[in-house]
Amino acid sequence: MVSHLFRRFLSFVIALAGIAICGFLLTRISPREAVRQQLGANISSSQIKEDFYIKRYEQLYRKLRYDRQVFYWSWSGLAVPDSFYRLPDKYKSEQLIELSAISGCPEKSIVFYQLLAQLQLVALTDPDPKVNDLAAFLPRASSVEQLRILLNNPAWKNSASAFRVAEVNKELLDLLSHSKPWKNWIPEIHFTFDNQFHYWLFGDGNWLTGEGALYSRGALRGDLGKSYRTQSFVKDEIKNPFLLTLKISLWSILICFLISIPIAISLIRYKHTQLVKIIQPSMIFIYAIPLFWMGTLLLMTFANPDFLKWFPASGIAPQGGFPADSSWWNRFLISLPYFVLPVICYIYGAIIFLSRILQASLLQELEMDYIQTARAKGLHENKVLYKHALRNSILPLLTITIGALPVMVSGSLLIENIFSLPGMGTGLVHSVQLEDHPMMIGYFILTGAITILAFMMSDFIFTFIDPRIRIQKTASGYE
Repeated sequence: MVSHLFRRFLSFVIALAGIAICGFLLTRISPREAVRQQLGANISSSQIKEDFYIKRYEQLYRKLRYDRQVFYWSWSGLAVPDSFYRLPDKYKSEQLIELSAISGCPEKSIVFYQLLAQLQLVALTDPDPKVNDLAAFLPRASSVEQLRILLNNPAWKNSASAFRVAEVNKELLDLLSHSKPWKNWIPEIHFTFDNQFHYWLFGDGNWLTGEGALYSRGALRGDLGKSYRTQSFVKDEIKNPFLLTLKISLWSILICFLISIPIAISLIRYKHTQLVKIIQPSMIFIYAIPLFWMGTLLLMTFANPDFLKWFPASGIAPQGGFPADSSWWNRFLISLPYFVLPVICYIYGAIIFLSRILQASLLQELEMDYIQTARAKGLHENKVLYKHALRNSILPLLTITIGALPVMVSGSLLIENIFSLPGMGTGLVHSVQLEDHPMMIGYFILTGAITILAFMMSDFIFTFIDPRIRIQKTASGYE
């Protein structure tokens, strides 16, 4: 048993590490957008080149270590250095990558880009507006062909920058004449501990103790960074939404479990009645109703001021808050109507599904030999059903019910948005809309951890409850 538990725990750690790595890498697809989000404004790409902004932008870009390698190892062609892909300036990065890929000479490509930048600075002071326009487009030329068209424009001939244009053209021809494109086919592998993932995982202090950290203590110590939107720590921002979603999910699972058992037993005991023949197709029809349709239908029916205003349409508490001297029980009773409709949306499909699963399991158990023996001994049918058949049939239901926890947590996204509940689903939608990468990673890792823990719990409970499983594992050599 101990070795089995250890293997399950080890698989949990490996799966959680994989989730964390995937979540981290997904947020590193567009680092420049993340920097713009942190600066607190939707600034277009053209504004990034403005002098008053570029300094702050580059400082934050390097502070977040987006100029470092993403993971412990990376690979690129010998013609294009890996560092070209991580430059703060998008246009500079694209030009150097294009030039290096064509020429195979990254050092000469850098020299050419420096000459091009000097030409732009001089041309921007030219009195001719046509020359100014050409200078403004020089850094944005994403291909060699566009550069040639810009550099060979007739407007340069009568400008003060004509000499520099000739020098840049000469350097471009020299760069292309000595090209070594075969270098693109030779891979170059880089390995370093000075990478973004290492700092995200261990922080920027001592990697063992976390001491001396300036910006982050590392994800291993629960520090996932700060939200771009509120500048609060992710663990603080995610705590209340997580607790709300978890409470609703646990209550929903408990209600599903308690309701599905009597429904399944009733379907078995009265299976030949006309009522059951009507109920079973009705259950299938209700189960097929989409979640968003059911939520909208409940709101329009039971939270509609023009029809039945029985329940609140949104929120988890009155707008004015709870009374100051109210006890926890009074607060529970006040907030209870706010959760009725969302919980119905959570459980209506699960109750039908679990009832049908338990019904099928009971029918199978009732055909077993030990049930026929119990009946032959003269036991009452209720005792046969509840003490023998239900006891063995409820194990698959218990496993499925516990396994439904991550489904409910992840499925809360739609329900919480329909009923305006400030849970994990709403928080995840807002973080995606605002491109709040630290919050996205937090929700991603937390949802994955809940999923893995739920499966581990179902496996452990199934193993401890049913002795036959332990015997089978021992006989198979697991223990």
